[in-house]
Amino acid sequence: MLATLNWRPSLFHQPQTSVKWRFALSGCRGADSLRLRWGNRLRQLTYTLGGGEPLPPPTITETPSDNPAKLYLKFLRLHYLDYEATSPSTLGVPGVQLFGRMCSCLALLGEDEDGNRITKRIPCGREWCELCRDIAHKRRIARVLTRLMQVYPMAYDVITFPLQVRPLLRNPRALALVGRKARRFYRRHGHRKVYTRWHFFGDKSNIYNPHLNVLYDGGGLSADELAAFKDALRRALLPRSISKRIGKDLVIHHQYTRNPKKMVHWINYTTRATFLDRNWDERLAQALHGFHNGCFAGTWNDPPRWRLAGTDKKYNPLVKLAQNLHPVSGKPLTWTRKPVPWALLLMEDPAPLGGWWYLLPLIRPPPELKTERRF
Repeated sequence: MLATLNWRPSLFHQPQTSVKWRFALSGCRGADSLRLRWGNRLRQLTYTLGGGEPLPPPTITETPSDNPAKLYLKFLRLHYLDYEATSPSTLGVPGVQLFGRMCSCLALLGEDEDGNRITKRIPCGREWCELCRDIAHKRRIARVLTRLMQVYPMAYDVITFPLQVRPLLRNPRALALVGRKARRFYRRHGHRKVYTRWHFFGDKSNIYNPHLNVLYDGGGLSADELAAFKDALRRALLPRSISKRIGKDLVIHHQYTRNPKKMVHWINYTTRATFLDRNWDERLAQALHGFHNGCFAGTWNDPPRWRLAGTDKKYNPLVKLAQNLHPVSGKPLTWTRKPVPWALLLMEDPAPLGGWWYLLPLIRPPPELKTERRF
């Protein structure tokens, strides 16, 4: 006679939760073989002879997990980016993370086909990291400049959400959904190139204040055209039922320019970090694991339409590196997969380029062996 198992596994259970399953078999003849085959899984096997009633659903008891594998996986879910971009350290410096590792102690090596070497330190990339925050900002500027230099003239919109709606945006999935809706809206209205990035906090407060920054190809609009555009954007991002219920709507600031200096200023402001302290919202900091902030939409295969001028020329080497080109030779770079300690590369006297990129001296070829002449 076949055994009837009465069990209901939970599809969504909290980590570090032990579920004690209780099984009920009715008239099972092969219980001994099952016990020998499955071992510990049938320790709580309960026999109900004579067709007993089914047992109640399984009970869930909260017990601390002592499984090292589960603890390690939970640690990686919360801190894996910081962990991979740091090295063990016992020094009491600002770069030391909460789990005892120092930020930016590893580096990657690269070289072109001529043997010109270059290296870059690996930052953790967290907005609240005091050591690499400015470095990650410079690299972010270099990455977006390769595309945003195709936008001319450039328009800049800042979309701020009402205070009553902000708790709904503390979920990274909601932030990604709203950002995707905004990019689709701009694309439907004829804009070929759109870049969006979230700011989580304001300049003067540590209260959660999400606002969406949008850079796109747009020119001047008349007062009526701008009012109609903002009204359509509000309807696309915030349902009218919610807006009428709370009595408030989205606040949208719009401006545009043809001045490259102002474009670089907008790019610098948009890509900056606003989540400066993890303690402002620890729960949100953990939820942002894997969140992709800073998204492009449209076609980006046009040549640059404006150039960096004045002090902004300092980004030219970084723009080449963002395109995976050597800043001196202009040839493609090939990178090693395994990072090396930054302390070892300091012995080669690297030349800084900015943004924790460094030029390394050429490797001297080995001396030629003199062959003896034999007569």
